[in-house]
Amino acid sequence: MRMPIQLGRCKYCGKEVTIEAESRYDADQEVTETCECPGASRHHRFEKAHESLDILEADLRKTDDMAVKAVQKMRTDLRKLEQVAI
Repeated sequence: MRMPIQLGRCKYCGKEVTIEAESRYDADQEVTETCECPGASRHHRFEKAHESLDILEADLRKTDDMAVKAVQKMRTDLRKLEQVAI
């Protein structure tokens, strides 16, 4: 069964693209994820930073509690920066 055609909009720049998606929400998410505008690009970089911190924390959790606390502080600081930057 084919998915319906939806009009998706980037939440950062407002660019609209018609795509196949289950819902308008899904279309908006997909368009935002594939958009290359400055806001979406910045969002992608923050997502990668969060993923990197997750991996680093998982590696350190086995050996170094102090380093884990430092990574957790970095994550908190990254969230604060993200709120200001995006």
